[in-house]
Amino acid sequence: MKQKVLYGILAVAISFSLWWYVVTVVSPEFDDTFYDIPVVLSGETFLHERGLMVLDEKLPTVTVKLSGNRSVLSKLNSGNITLVADLSKISDTGEQQLTFSVVYPGDVPQNSVEVLSREPSTIEVNVVNRSQKEVDVEVNYNGAPPEGYIADKNGLELSHEKVTVTGPASVIDRIDHARVEVNLSGQNETISESYTYTLCDESGEPVDAQQVQTNGNESDLTLTIL
Repeated sequence: MKQKVLYGILAVAISFSLWWYVVTVVSPEFDDTFYDIPVVLSGETFLHERGLMVLDEKLPTVTVKLSGNRSVLSKLNSGNITLVADLSKISDTGEQQLTFSVVYPGDVPQNSVEVLSREPSTIEVNVVNRSQKEVDVEVNYNGAPPEGYIADKNGLELSHEKVTVTGPASVIDRIDHARVEVNLSGQNETISESYTYTLCDESGEPVDAQQVQTNGNESDLTLTIL
């Protein structure tokens, strides 16, 4: 019985040694597939300098098939592989097809891995004109203080009387002002708070500003109640 156990352990050790020899010496090359890798955009600064921008649409994830030494590919996963698409050469608006490069973590040499396939092989981005302007912050009062109190609207203090808005030209052209809503109902003490403003068109209707960046989302407001 002892001999059988010994032979069994020896057989396992020999099998493992043979397997290790095959995968590292005889056939070290290996391929593996990595799924759902997001694409990162680079070169947006160059695009902005040309008065252009990419609409923030959701980019597709990519599946890549790689080939290389087993010991190298074992260091890779969908979380540490980076796909980079360069925007710096775009000079026109409209739908643009972009290729992307595959970048590996620092401990994996770039030339140690071969890209066998990518799906999809390109991504599409929508490039539009980019615009920027300043708009006034306007206060809209709702309700009124209790009887015997008044709001000193002429003495209103705002930390930001103007807001800089940046985004797609078609949206920026529609923005007329940034509106702050102040409720005066039941107010018998001075108001000193931060208010989030809403970007509105000339008629006071809110503008869909998901693609718009501002130099702040709030304005500190002080209104004396007398």
